[in-house]
Amino acid sequence: MTDNNLESQTLFLMLIEPQYLFYLHYASVQSQVDQDSWLTEAKPCADLWRCINEIGAIPLDQLHPETAAAQGYERFVIRMEIIRLSNGDHEGSLIVLPHSTGEMARNAGLLVRGELAELVKHLGIPFEHTMRDDQSHYITIAGRLGDADYFAFSRAFCTLVQNAFAQMQKPDAWPFPETHLLSLKTFDLREVIVGEDGLINRPIERQFFVNSPAEALAKLLMLPSGGFDEKTARDLGFDHYWFEASIHKQDELAPIAFTVNHKPPREKWTLSDEKNAGRLLVFESALTDVVEQIGLQVTRPDGANPNVVVRLDEWNVDSDHLEPTDETKAIVANLPIVHADLLAPTRFTSMQTFSFDHLGSKLGIEGIIALKQHIGSSDDLQPLLFRLLAADHTSFDLNTAKKLDDPHQITGAMILDNEGNILFQMGTHNQVLPGAKPGIYMGVSPVLLQEKSLQALAPQQLTLDQGGAWIEGGDLRYAKIADLTSPSIYISPGFGRFSLMLESKYISSLLEKFPERALYDPSATLRAAAYYVELEWKLTHPGTQNIELFVHHIPCDNPNDAFKTANDHRSLFRNRRSLIDFELSAISVLQQIDRAPVLTIFSDIGNPSVSALLVDKAAMSPACEAAYDQFLKTLNVVAEVKAAILAASRSAREFRGDDEKKGPGLRP
Repeated sequence: MTDNNLESQTLFLMLIEPQYLFYLHYASVQSQVDQDSWLTEAKPCADLWRCINEIGAIPLDQLHPETAAAQGYERFVIRMEIIRLSNGDHEGSLIVLPHSTGEMARNAGLLVRGELAELVKHLGIPFEHTMRDDQSHYITIAGRLGDADYFAFSRAFCTLVQNAFAQMQKPDAWPFPETHLLSLKTFDLREVIVGEDGLINRPIERQFFVNSPAEALAKLLMLPSGGFDEKTARDLGFDHYWFEASIHKQDELAPIAFTVNHKPPREKWTLSDEKNAGRLLVFESALTDVVEQIGLQVTRPDGANPNVVVRLDEWNVDSDHLEPTDETKAIVANLPIVHADLLAPTRFTSMQTFSFDHLGSKLGIEGIIALKQHIGSSDDLQPLLFRLLAADHTSFDLNTAKKLDDPHQITGAMILDNEGNILFQMGTHNQVLPGAKPGIYMGVSPVLLQEKSLQALAPQQLTLDQGGAWIEGGDLRYAKIADLTSPSIYISPGFGRFSLMLESKYISSLLEKFPERALYDPSATLRAAAYYVELEWKLTHPGTQNIELFVHHIPCDNPNDAFKTANDHRSLFRNRRSLIDFELSAISVLQQIDRAPVLTIFSDIGNPSVSALLVDKAAMSPACEAAYDQFLKTLNVVAEVKAAILAASRSAREFRGDDEKKGPGLRP
């Protein structure tokens, strides 16, 4: 074993080390001292941006006992702390002063210190108050408008959270969970519109968002072959035909696969045409494995050909209709069985419709369509909600749509269940709630209001501007989220809060599913080193006495630095000033090769100035042992402490026990 042994260096490259602990303590609005109602949460966060995002995910009215009670919450946040795991400092604290006077009694504020204070200052957010220690600064994050019994978030808070959204994801990262889409460009045979060259069938593009190219291909194969040829579609009584079908990566315009009809004049057909004419699937050679897994037979091209062609359909000689080949028929018959995972129905389907009708005769220009639909499906409601709300909701209004540089009007936005029932929709009063006051409305079914993922977004806050009551309209309950009568479109505070909460929760979930899209503060990346000092923090949850452990690592390049760093942190044992029951419980020195502790320092519970050591000298390299011996000579401890030094072969981790509940430390 050598000190500079970095055999597992690549393992630790880009490991994300939590830098902060985000702590919440909820109490009953009826009795703050009722321990049975207490609820505490603690979450390690890689950087301050993620702590800020956690604040954005809290229902705003729960930050104050009065607004929480007024809005029907059983609990409110009595304490919120952002704690730095490298030293135990509280860098952010919720400040609520309901019994004081003035605006601070009505508001919820954040007391910022250290790195968080520097971040707030860097964003240009002014400090409203500076405490006597000159190190702590107050900013308002939520306040009440006039006599309102609910909160609106402050401009400072909005700035913080919006910057967190941007700093948590790579700038070019795709913001949705689906990775591919199936695009179907269609002519509606039931309706004609005026184009540049006269009457044309309405051109529509439907984009289906899917999770893989295999899912897109499976959905494409399940469509009837006759719908891809105008004559066949008309003869068979279809109400539309698809003139273009393609599969794309979500963030790329160029298709990775598409279909094309090959139909030479019948009188000029050759033997080759008999075998090759029909609807052809053209795809990048990189998709060959996917196509073969679906069941299609592929003749692999030579290395110089980037594309592969497979025939899906053929022309019926008698009827001149487009029909599936025998191979395609067999595959389609087995697809729902063999690849049920690709075609399984989901609980929810979203549909957003963009109209370009107001472009008038420009619709006849090649490439411009009259209607576009975005269609997504998922068992998870929140991604579908986020996609609908991510679009510019002011475009529901036609007058606004006409002013946009990229003109379109959103004429429909809804979520349906797997039986086609509308569970959610957005639109103007004319679109969704005729006879209502001018505005943009959001409708939710009573069934959807019972969905846990929607309840987590506190949907009742959507009704704050209308006295807390929903507007009944058919099978849905509506809330007005924007006013169209103002000089500029007025967005309701409830909708602003709802959208912010949704984005906070959605982004956390998205980055957990796709960690490669995440962006972290450089301090959160743990560099490879020969040694690490591990700080173990103990959190005792109030009311339950449940103990949770959290760890933080400090890289060191040699054993001398490691032992010195460990000794320097012993002073944290004596830091009992934490606002919660949170304290340093152990300091360990780890060797990189197997991460086994070679030294652990404990604090004496009765006398935090006295330390006890647990040593595993058998695991030390010669140089590490020499550094440890030097460390003992310089260690300023009393005789009782030296007597407590144990020449044990077992590790400090074994000494503490592996069955203790430990919060996350390192994670890739």
